[in-house]
Amino acid sequence: MLKVIMQWTYHASKKPSADFVSDWLDAGTALVITEDLEKAGKLKEVEFKDEFDTTWTKKELKKLLTEVEEEPQDVTVFLMEVFKKMKKWQELVLPFIFVKERSSGGCAPM
Repeated sequence: MLKVIMQWTYHASKKPSADFVSDWLDAGTALVITEDLEKAGKLKEVEFKDEFDTTWTKKELKKLLTEVEEEPQDVTVFLMEVFKKMKKWQELVLPFIFVKERSSGGCAPM
């Protein structure tokens, strides 16, 4: 899960502005908070910084989350060794199991 820090400027008409920095948040949660501040008319500027010190705009972060949502998550690899004694051969089997988020919010193994 992508974690970000929100950096935003609070603004209200005819009142002083103030800059704020959040704790680490899930990117989705940060977007929900951003939209709430925008609806209240108190948000002047916002940017998001991830664990790699990359800065994102709201539009870029939304696009990134949409792309990541389509990729497999929680990949698990099981190593299984198969040995045929009579034929004296060996093979390595690598089954992959992952979880992919569905649009309904549920998870399903693939």
